[in-house]
Amino acid sequence: MTLDAGGVLRWARESISAVTVWEFERIDWAAFEVCPGTDVNSVPGALAALLTAADADQALKAYWKLDNVVVVQGRAYSAALPTAQCAVQILASGPRPEARVRVVELSEQLSGAGIPDGDEALLRDINRAIRRGFPCYAVLLQIGSELERELCTDLLIDCAQGDATLSKRVQYYIRRLVEDPKASARAREYALKRAEASFSEG
Repeated sequence: MTLDAGGVLRWARESISAVTVWEFERIDWAAFEVCPGTDVNSVPGALAALLTAADADQALKAYWKLDNVVVVQGRAYSAALPTAQCAVQILASGPRPEARVRVVELSEQLSGAGIPDGDEALLRDINRAIRRGFPCYAVLLQIGSELERELCTDLLIDCAQGDATLSKRVQYYIRRLVEDPKASARAREYALKRAEASFSEG
Protein backbone atom coordinates (compact mmCIF):
# COMPACT_ATOMS: atom_id res chain seq x y z
CA MET A 1 0.00 0.00 0.00
CA THR A 2 1.33 3.42 -0.98
CA LEU A 3 0.18 6.60 0.74
CA ASP A 4 0.94 10.17 -0.16
CA ALA A 5 1.80 12.67 2.58
CA GLY A 6 -1.87 13.53 3.07
CA GLY A 7 -2.76 9.87 3.35
CA VAL A 8 -0.06 9.28 5.94
CA LEU A 9 -1.34 12.20 8.00
CA ARG A 10 -4.93 10.95 7.82
CA TRP A 11 -3.83 7.44 8.80
CA ALA A 12 -1.81 8.81 11.72
CA ARG A 13 -4.68 11.01 12.92
CA GLU A 14 -7.19 8.16 12.73
CA SER A 15 -4.84 5.72 14.50
CA ILE A 16 -4.05 8.13 17.33
CA SER A 17 -7.71 9.04 17.68
CA ALA A 18 -8.60 5.35 18.02
CA VAL A 19 -6.12 4.95 20.88
CA THR A 20 -7.54 8.10 22.49
CA VAL A 21 -11.05 6.61 22.37
CA TRP A 22 -9.67 3.52 24.07
CA GLU A 23 -8.55 5.80 26.89
CA PHE A 24 -12.10 7.11 27.26
CA GLU A 25 -13.43 3.54 27.34
CA ARG A 26 -10.77 2.33 29.80
CA ILE A 27 -12.13 4.52 32.59
CA ASP A 28 -14.88 3.34 34.95
CA TRP A 29 -16.78 6.62 34.75
CA ALA A 30 -19.52 5.43 37.10
CA ALA A 31 -16.96 5.49 39.92
CA PHE A 32 -16.65 9.29 39.67
CA GLU A 33 -18.86 12.20 40.63
CA VAL A 34 -20.05 15.14 38.54
CA CYS A 35 -22.20 18.16 39.30
CA PRO A 36 -25.58 17.16 40.76
CA GLY A 37 -28.23 17.04 38.08
CA THR A 38 -25.78 15.94 35.38
CA ASP A 39 -24.81 12.47 34.19
CA VAL A 40 -21.25 11.17 34.52
CA ASN A 41 -21.95 8.66 31.74
CA SER A 42 -22.26 11.56 29.30
CA VAL A 43 -18.64 12.58 29.82
CA PRO A 44 -16.90 10.03 27.54
CA GLY A 45 -19.30 10.85 24.72
CA ALA A 46 -18.62 14.56 25.14
CA LEU A 47 -14.88 13.90 25.08
CA ALA A 48 -15.25 11.85 21.90
CA ALA A 49 -17.31 14.65 20.35
CA LEU A 50 -14.57 17.12 21.23
CA LEU A 51 -11.90 14.86 19.77
CA THR A 52 -13.74 14.53 16.45
CA ALA A 53 -15.29 18.02 16.22
CA ALA A 54 -15.16 19.18 12.61
CA ASP A 55 -15.81 22.87 13.25
CA ALA A 56 -15.97 25.51 15.96
CA ASP A 57 -19.69 25.02 16.68
CA GLN A 58 -19.30 21.28 17.27
CA ALA A 59 -16.28 21.88 19.47
CA LEU A 60 -18.08 24.49 21.56
CA LYS A 61 -21.13 22.24 22.05
CA ALA A 62 -18.86 19.40 23.21
CA TYR A 63 -16.98 21.75 25.52
CA TRP A 64 -20.15 22.84 27.32
CA LYS A 65 -21.04 19.18 27.91
CA LEU A 66 -17.86 18.98 30.02
CA ASP A 67 -17.64 22.41 31.60
CA ASN A 68 -20.57 22.72 34.01
CA VAL A 69 -20.45 18.94 34.45
CA VAL A 70 -16.99 17.96 35.74
CA VAL A 71 -16.08 21.51 36.77
CA VAL A 72 -18.55 24.27 37.66
CA GLN A 73 -17.57 27.85 38.52
CA GLY A 74 -14.13 26.79 39.69
CA ARG A 75 -15.35 23.76 41.65
CA ALA A 76 -14.01 20.43 40.39
CA TYR A 77 -15.76 17.13 40.93
CA SER A 78 -13.93 13.82 41.07
CA ALA A 79 -14.64 13.15 37.37
CA ALA A 80 -12.33 16.09 36.66
CA LEU A 81 -9.37 13.75 37.18
CA PRO A 82 -10.05 11.28 34.34
CA THR A 83 -11.29 14.19 32.23
CA ALA A 84 -7.93 15.92 32.69
CA GLN A 85 -6.13 12.71 31.71
CA CYS A 86 -8.27 12.45 28.58
CA ALA A 87 -7.84 16.12 27.70
CA VAL A 88 -4.07 15.65 27.60
CA GLN A 89 -4.55 12.57 25.42
CA ILE A 90 -6.75 14.55 23.02
CA LEU A 91 -4.14 17.31 22.73
CA ALA A 92 -1.46 14.75 21.97
CA SER A 93 -3.64 13.28 19.19
CA GLY A 94 -3.49 16.53 17.20
CA PRO A 95 -7.14 17.62 17.01
CA ARG A 96 -8.34 20.23 14.55
CA PRO A 97 -7.56 23.81 15.66
CA GLU A 98 -11.24 24.52 16.33
CA ALA A 99 -11.33 21.63 18.80
CA ARG A 100 -7.83 22.14 20.13
CA VAL A 101 -8.56 25.57 21.58
CA ARG A 102 -11.51 24.13 23.52
CA VAL A 103 -9.37 21.29 24.86
CA VAL A 104 -6.82 23.85 26.04
CA GLU A 105 -9.59 25.94 27.59
CA LEU A 106 -10.98 22.89 29.39
CA SER A 107 -7.50 22.01 30.66
CA GLU A 108 -7.03 25.54 31.98
CA GLN A 109 -10.39 25.37 33.76
CA LEU A 110 -9.43 22.07 35.38
CA SER A 111 -5.98 23.33 36.32
CA GLY A 112 -7.37 26.37 38.10
CA ALA A 113 -10.22 24.57 39.87
CA GLY A 114 -10.51 23.99 43.57
CA ILE A 115 -11.96 21.22 45.74
CA PRO A 116 -14.14 22.86 48.39
CA ASP A 117 -14.41 19.71 50.51
CA GLY A 118 -10.65 19.78 51.05
CA ASP A 119 -9.67 16.69 49.04
CA GLU A 120 -6.08 17.79 48.54
CA ALA A 121 -5.05 14.42 47.14
CA LEU A 122 -7.59 14.71 44.33
CA LEU A 123 -6.47 18.24 43.57
CA ARG A 124 -2.82 17.12 43.38
CA ASP A 125 -3.78 14.26 41.07
CA ILE A 126 -5.68 16.61 38.75
CA ASN A 127 -2.76 19.01 38.59
CA ARG A 128 -0.34 16.14 38.02
CA ALA A 129 -2.48 14.95 35.11
CA ILE A 130 -2.54 18.46 33.63
CA ARG A 131 1.26 18.71 33.89
CA ARG A 132 1.60 15.75 31.54
CA GLY A 133 0.44 18.07 28.80
CA PHE A 134 3.40 20.40 29.37
CA PRO A 135 5.04 19.75 25.95
CA CYS A 136 1.76 20.54 24.16
CA TYR A 137 1.29 23.79 26.08
CA ALA A 138 4.87 24.82 25.31
CA VAL A 139 4.34 24.25 21.57
CA LEU A 140 1.04 26.14 21.53
CA LEU A 141 2.59 29.03 23.42
CA GLN A 142 4.81 29.43 20.35
CA ILE A 143 2.45 28.63 17.47
CA GLY A 144 -1.09 28.74 18.85
CA SER A 145 -3.81 31.32 18.38
CA GLU A 146 -3.94 34.40 20.59
CA LEU A 147 -6.39 32.71 22.96
CA GLU A 148 -4.34 29.51 23.06
CA ARG A 149 -1.24 31.51 23.90
CA GLU A 150 -3.00 33.20 26.81
CA LEU A 151 -4.44 29.91 28.08
CA CYS A 152 -1.09 28.15 27.72
CA THR A 153 0.62 30.95 29.60
CA ASP A 154 -1.66 30.11 32.53
CA LEU A 155 -1.20 26.37 32.10
CA LEU A 156 2.59 26.58 31.95
CA ILE A 157 2.71 28.78 35.03
CA ASP A 158 0.42 26.33 36.84
CA CYS A 159 2.77 23.52 35.81
CA ALA A 160 5.76 25.42 37.21
CA GLN A 161 3.94 26.13 40.45
CA GLY A 162 3.22 22.43 40.83
CA ASP A 163 6.74 21.36 39.86
CA ALA A 164 9.52 23.81 40.68
CA THR A 165 11.91 22.04 38.30
CA LEU A 166 9.87 23.47 35.41
CA SER A 167 10.13 27.07 36.58
CA LYS A 168 13.16 28.19 34.58
CA ARG A 169 11.87 26.49 31.42
CA VAL A 170 8.54 28.25 31.73
CA GLN A 171 10.17 31.61 32.37
CA TYR A 172 12.32 31.12 29.27
CA TYR A 173 9.34 30.20 27.09
CA ILE A 174 7.34 33.18 28.30
CA ARG A 175 10.29 35.50 27.72
CA ARG A 176 10.53 34.23 24.15
CA LEU A 177 6.82 34.91 23.65
CA VAL A 178 7.12 38.41 25.06
CA GLU A 179 10.00 39.09 22.65
CA ASP A 180 8.23 37.56 19.62
CA PRO A 181 7.18 40.34 17.20
CA LYS A 182 4.83 37.92 15.44
CA ALA A 183 2.77 37.40 18.61
CA SER A 184 -0.11 39.78 19.24
CA ALA A 185 0.43 42.69 21.60
CA ARG A 186 -2.33 41.32 23.81
CA ALA A 187 -0.73 37.87 24.14
CA ARG A 188 2.68 39.39 24.89
CA GLU A 189 1.26 41.79 27.48
CA TYR A 190 -0.77 39.06 29.15
CA ALA A 191 2.24 36.72 29.37
CA LEU A 192 4.44 39.48 30.79
CA LYS A 193 1.92 40.43 33.50
CA ARG A 194 1.33 36.81 34.50
CA ALA A 195 5.04 36.09 34.69
CA GLU A 196 5.74 39.19 36.75
CA ALA A 197 2.98 38.20 39.17
CA SER A 198 4.08 34.54 39.40
CA PHE A 199 7.86 34.53 39.45
CA SER A 200 9.92 36.49 41.95
CA GLU A 201 13.05 36.29 39.84
CA GLY A 202 14.42 35.17 36.50
